Amino acid sequence: MVENREKPPVALIKPSSTAKPPVALTKPPVATKQPVAAYAVGVGAGKAEWLTIEAIQTIEKCSVIICPQTKRGNSVAYEILEKSGVDVSAKTVVKALFPMTHDKEALDKNYSEIALQCIAYLEKGENVALLTIGDVALYSTAYQVARRIENRGYCVEYVSGISSLSVASALAKTALVEGNEPLHIIPTDAAIKEGSLKASLSLDGTKVLMKLGRSYEVALKMIYEMHLEEKSILVQNCGIEGERVLFLKEYEAENKELYKSETYFSIIIIKQVL
Repeated sequence: MVENREKPPVALIKPSSTAKPPVALTKPPVATKQPVAAYAVGVGAGKAEWLTIEAIQTIEKCSVIICPQTKRGNSVAYEILEKSGVDVSAKTVVKALFPMTHDKEALDKNYSEIALQCIAYLEKGENVALLTIGDVALYSTAYQVARRIENRGYCVEYVSGISSLSVASALAKTALVEGNEPLHIIPTDAAIKEGSLKASLSLDGTKVLMKLGRSYEVALKMIYEMHLEEKSILVQNCGIEGERVLFLKEYEAENKELYKSETYFSIIIIKQVL
Protein backbone atom coordinates (compact mmCIF):
# COMPACT_ATOMS: atom_id res chain seq x y z
CA MET A 1 0.00 0.00 0.00
CA VAL A 2 1.43 3.37 -1.12
CA GLU A 3 1.13 6.16 1.31
CA ASN A 4 -0.51 9.34 0.04
CA ARG A 5 1.97 11.97 1.15
CA GLU A 6 1.04 15.55 0.48
CA LYS A 7 3.75 17.98 -0.55
CA PRO A 8 4.43 20.62 2.04
CA PRO A 9 2.96 24.00 1.16
CA VAL A 10 5.32 26.50 -0.42
CA ALA A 11 5.65 29.62 1.63
CA LEU A 12 5.13 32.88 -0.27
CA ILE A 13 7.58 35.39 1.09
CA LYS A 14 6.56 38.97 0.52
CA PRO A 15 9.40 41.46 0.27
CA SER A 16 9.74 43.54 3.37
CA SER A 17 9.21 47.24 2.94
CA THR A 18 12.42 47.71 4.90
CA ALA A 19 14.40 45.22 2.83
CA LYS A 20 17.69 46.55 1.44
CA PRO A 21 18.10 46.72 -2.34
CA PRO A 22 20.15 43.93 -3.89
CA VAL A 23 23.87 44.54 -3.96
CA ALA A 24 25.22 45.18 -7.48
CA LEU A 25 27.44 42.38 -8.68
CA THR A 26 29.57 44.72 -10.76
CA LYS A 27 30.94 48.15 -10.04
CA PRO A 28 29.52 51.04 -12.09
CA PRO A 29 31.84 52.20 -14.88
CA VAL A 30 34.27 54.88 -13.87
CA ALA A 31 33.80 58.09 -15.87
CA THR A 32 36.73 58.70 -18.15
CA LYS A 33 37.83 62.00 -19.57
CA GLN A 34 37.23 62.35 -23.30
CA PRO A 35 40.46 62.77 -25.26
CA VAL A 36 41.10 66.19 -26.73
CA ALA A 37 40.72 66.41 -30.49
CA ALA A 38 41.24 68.60 -33.50
CA TYR A 39 38.10 69.15 -35.55
CA ALA A 40 38.17 70.10 -39.23
CA VAL A 41 34.93 72.06 -39.56
CA GLY A 42 33.23 73.19 -42.77
CA VAL A 43 31.42 76.47 -42.04
CA GLY A 44 29.42 76.61 -45.27
CA ALA A 45 29.71 78.56 -48.48
CA GLY A 46 29.36 82.11 -47.17
CA LYS A 47 26.08 82.86 -45.42
CA ALA A 48 25.73 82.42 -41.66
CA GLU A 49 22.48 80.51 -42.27
CA TRP A 50 24.51 77.77 -43.93
CA LEU A 51 26.48 77.03 -40.76
CA THR A 52 25.16 73.66 -39.59
CA ILE A 53 24.03 72.79 -36.07
CA GLU A 54 26.80 70.20 -35.81
CA ALA A 55 29.39 72.81 -36.80
CA ILE A 56 28.09 75.23 -34.15
CA GLN A 57 28.10 72.55 -31.44
CA THR A 58 31.63 71.52 -32.37
CA ILE A 59 32.96 75.08 -32.34
CA GLU A 60 31.29 75.73 -28.98
CA LYS A 61 33.17 72.85 -27.31
CA CYS A 62 36.54 73.98 -28.67
CA SER A 63 38.63 76.51 -26.77
CA VAL A 64 40.86 77.24 -29.77
CA ILE A 65 39.66 78.36 -33.22
CA ILE A 66 42.02 78.32 -36.21
CA CYS A 67 40.77 80.45 -39.14
CA PRO A 68 42.33 80.66 -42.61
CA GLN A 69 43.40 84.16 -43.59
CA THR A 70 44.54 85.80 -46.83
CA LYS A 71 47.57 88.04 -47.26
CA ARG A 72 45.21 91.03 -47.07
CA GLY A 73 44.11 89.91 -43.62
CA ASN A 74 40.65 88.74 -44.70
CA SER A 75 39.09 85.65 -43.17
CA VAL A 76 35.75 84.67 -44.72
CA ALA A 77 35.45 81.70 -42.35
CA TYR A 78 35.73 83.99 -39.31
CA GLU A 79 33.27 86.47 -40.82
CA ILE A 80 30.74 83.64 -41.19
CA LEU A 81 31.30 82.72 -37.55
CA GLU A 82 30.79 86.33 -36.41
CA LYS A 83 27.55 86.69 -38.37
CA SER A 84 26.21 83.41 -36.95
CA GLY A 85 26.18 84.78 -33.41
CA VAL A 86 28.39 82.01 -31.99
CA ASP A 87 30.14 83.46 -28.92
CA VAL A 88 33.92 83.14 -29.28
CA SER A 89 34.85 85.91 -26.84
CA ALA A 90 36.33 83.45 -24.34
CA LYS A 91 38.17 81.42 -26.99
CA THR A 92 41.63 81.72 -28.46
CA VAL A 93 41.19 82.73 -32.10
CA VAL A 94 44.21 82.22 -34.36
CA LYS A 95 44.11 83.55 -37.93
CA ALA A 96 46.56 81.46 -39.92
CA LEU A 97 47.93 82.51 -43.29
CA PHE A 98 47.40 79.96 -46.06
CA PRO A 99 49.33 80.99 -49.20
CA MET A 100 47.52 80.83 -52.56
CA THR A 101 50.19 78.95 -54.47
CA HIS A 102 50.69 75.75 -56.49
CA ASP A 103 54.16 75.25 -55.00
CA LYS A 104 53.83 71.85 -53.29
CA GLU A 105 56.89 72.33 -51.07
CA ALA A 106 55.68 75.71 -49.85
CA LEU A 107 52.20 74.33 -49.17
CA ASP A 108 53.54 71.29 -47.31
CA LYS A 109 55.71 73.52 -45.13
CA ASN A 110 52.77 75.82 -44.39
CA TYR A 111 50.35 72.98 -43.55
CA SER A 112 52.94 71.29 -41.34
CA GLU A 113 53.70 74.49 -39.40
CA ILE A 114 50.01 75.08 -38.69
CA ALA A 115 49.58 71.42 -37.70
CA LEU A 116 52.39 71.78 -35.14
CA GLN A 117 50.74 74.92 -33.80
CA CYS A 118 47.49 72.98 -33.32
CA ILE A 119 49.33 70.10 -31.67
CA ALA A 120 50.81 72.52 -29.12
CA TYR A 121 47.25 73.38 -28.03
CA LEU A 122 46.21 69.72 -27.99
CA GLU A 123 49.15 68.96 -25.69
CA LYS A 124 47.75 71.53 -23.26
CA GLY A 125 44.43 69.66 -23.22
CA GLU A 126 42.53 72.06 -25.45
CA ASN A 127 40.16 71.10 -28.26
CA VAL A 128 40.93 72.81 -31.56
CA ALA A 129 38.52 73.73 -34.39
CA LEU A 130 40.09 74.15 -37.82
CA LEU A 131 37.64 76.19 -39.88
CA THR A 132 37.29 76.05 -43.64
CA ILE A 133 34.74 77.67 -45.94
CA GLY A 134 32.40 75.30 -47.75
CA ASP A 135 32.82 71.61 -47.03
CA VAL A 136 35.88 70.03 -45.47
CA ALA A 137 35.97 67.33 -48.19
CA LEU A 138 36.28 69.72 -51.16
CA TYR A 139 39.70 71.34 -51.75
CA SER A 140 39.93 72.12 -48.05
CA THR A 141 42.99 73.55 -46.31
CA ALA A 142 41.59 72.33 -42.99
CA TYR A 143 41.70 68.76 -44.27
CA GLN A 144 45.37 69.13 -45.22
CA VAL A 145 46.27 70.33 -41.72
CA ALA A 146 44.02 67.80 -39.96
CA ARG A 147 45.57 64.91 -41.89
CA ARG A 148 49.04 65.93 -40.71
CA ILE A 149 47.81 66.14 -37.11
CA GLU A 150 46.23 62.69 -37.40
CA ASN A 151 49.40 61.23 -38.89
CA ARG A 152 51.20 62.24 -35.69
CA GLY A 153 48.80 60.12 -33.65
CA TYR A 154 46.32 62.72 -32.39
CA CYS A 155 42.54 62.40 -32.44
CA VAL A 156 40.93 64.16 -35.41
CA GLU A 157 37.27 64.48 -36.40
CA TYR A 158 35.70 65.91 -39.55
CA VAL A 159 32.50 67.99 -39.66
CA SER A 160 31.05 68.47 -43.12
CA GLY A 161 29.58 71.76 -44.29
CA ILE A 162 27.38 73.03 -47.11
CA SER A 163 29.59 73.29 -50.18
CA SER A 164 29.61 76.05 -52.78
CA LEU A 165 28.93 73.29 -55.29
CA SER A 166 25.56 72.52 -53.70
CA VAL A 167 24.74 76.19 -53.18
CA ALA A 168 25.51 77.09 -56.82
CA SER A 169 23.24 74.27 -58.00
CA ALA A 170 20.39 75.50 -55.78
CA LEU A 171 20.84 79.12 -56.87
CA ALA A 172 20.72 78.02 -60.51
CA LYS A 173 17.59 75.95 -59.77
CA THR A 174 19.05 72.89 -61.40
CA ALA A 175 20.17 69.44 -60.29
CA LEU A 176 23.86 68.77 -60.62
CA VAL A 177 23.22 65.29 -61.99
CA GLU A 178 20.17 63.25 -62.90
CA GLY A 179 19.64 59.55 -63.53
CA ASN A 180 22.98 57.92 -64.31
CA GLU A 181 24.84 61.08 -65.32
CA PRO A 182 28.43 61.35 -64.06
CA LEU A 183 29.72 64.45 -62.27
CA HIS A 184 33.14 65.92 -63.04
CA ILE A 185 34.65 68.49 -60.65
CA ILE A 186 37.46 70.33 -62.42
CA PRO A 187 40.13 72.43 -60.67
CA THR A 188 40.31 74.99 -63.47
CA ASP A 189 43.66 76.65 -62.77
CA ALA A 190 45.45 73.30 -62.70
CA ALA A 191 43.58 71.98 -65.75
CA ILE A 192 44.64 74.98 -67.85
CA LYS A 193 48.22 74.75 -66.60
CA GLU A 194 48.29 71.05 -67.57
CA GLY A 195 46.51 71.66 -70.88
CA SER A 196 43.69 69.28 -69.99
CA LEU A 197 40.72 71.67 -69.70
CA LYS A 198 39.42 71.17 -73.25
CA ALA A 199 39.44 67.38 -72.82
CA SER A 200 37.67 67.71 -69.46
CA LEU A 201 34.97 69.91 -70.97
CA SER A 202 34.38 67.23 -73.63
CA LEU A 203 33.47 64.57 -71.06
CA ASP A 204 29.91 63.24 -70.83
CA GLY A 205 27.81 64.36 -67.87
CA THR A 206 27.91 67.51 -65.76
CA LYS A 207 31.12 69.49 -65.47
CA VAL A 208 31.71 71.89 -62.57
CA LEU A 209 34.56 74.37 -62.88
CA MET A 210 35.94 75.33 -59.48
CA LYS A 211 39.14 77.09 -58.41
CA LEU A 212 38.85 79.47 -61.35
CA GLY A 213 41.27 82.04 -59.98
CA ARG A 214 43.56 83.55 -62.60
CA SER A 215 42.07 81.26 -65.27
CA TYR A 216 38.57 82.74 -65.04
CA GLU A 217 38.67 84.59 -68.39
CA VAL A 218 40.49 81.78 -70.20
CA ALA A 219 37.88 79.26 -69.05
CA LEU A 220 34.99 81.47 -70.17
CA LYS A 221 36.52 81.98 -73.62
CA MET A 222 37.06 78.24 -74.05
CA ILE A 223 33.42 77.54 -73.19
CA TYR A 224 32.30 79.90 -75.97
CA GLU A 225 34.87 78.50 -78.41
CA MET A 226 33.51 74.99 -77.78
CA HIS A 227 29.90 76.28 -78.12
CA LEU A 228 29.00 75.12 -74.61
CA GLU A 229 27.38 78.38 -73.55
CA GLU A 230 23.88 76.95 -74.22
CA LYS A 231 24.45 74.46 -71.38
CA SER A 232 26.46 76.66 -69.01
CA ILE A 233 25.56 78.55 -65.84
CA LEU A 234 27.94 81.00 -64.16
CA VAL A 235 27.40 81.65 -60.46
CA GLN A 236 29.38 84.75 -59.51
CA ASN A 237 30.40 85.57 -55.94
CA CYS A 238 28.72 82.45 -54.60
CA GLY A 239 27.64 82.99 -51.01
CA ILE A 240 29.08 86.51 -50.69
CA GLU A 241 28.07 90.07 -51.58
CA GLY A 242 27.32 90.54 -55.28
CA GLU A 243 26.04 87.00 -55.81
CA ARG A 244 24.53 86.52 -59.31
CA VAL A 245 23.42 83.67 -61.53
CA LEU A 246 24.12 84.14 -65.24
CA PHE A 247 23.02 81.79 -68.02
CA LEU A 248 25.82 82.13 -70.56
CA LYS A 249 23.51 81.63 -73.55
CA GLU A 250 22.08 85.08 -72.74
CA TYR A 251 25.48 86.82 -73.05
CA GLU A 252 28.05 87.35 -75.74
CA ALA A 253 31.59 86.20 -74.90
CA GLU A 254 32.82 89.81 -74.75
CA ASN A 255 30.06 91.06 -72.43
CA LYS A 256 31.72 92.85 -69.52
CA GLU A 257 29.02 91.64 -67.12
CA LEU A 258 30.61 88.20 -67.22
CA TYR A 259 33.85 89.50 -65.77
CA LYS A 260 32.51 91.49 -62.81
CA SER A 261 33.25 88.89 -60.19
CA GLU A 262 35.49 87.79 -57.35
CA THR A 263 36.84 84.83 -59.29
CA TYR A 264 37.74 82.73 -56.24
CA PHE A 265 34.06 82.57 -55.26
CA SER A 266 32.70 81.85 -58.74
CA ILE A 267 31.61 78.50 -60.17
CA ILE A 268 30.61 77.40 -63.66
CA ILE A 269 28.19 74.51 -64.10
CA ILE A 270 28.02 72.89 -67.54
CA LYS A 271 25.11 70.50 -67.85
CA GLN A 272 24.74 67.73 -70.39
CA VAL A 273 21.18 68.90 -70.95
CA LEU A 274 20.02 72.26 -69.56
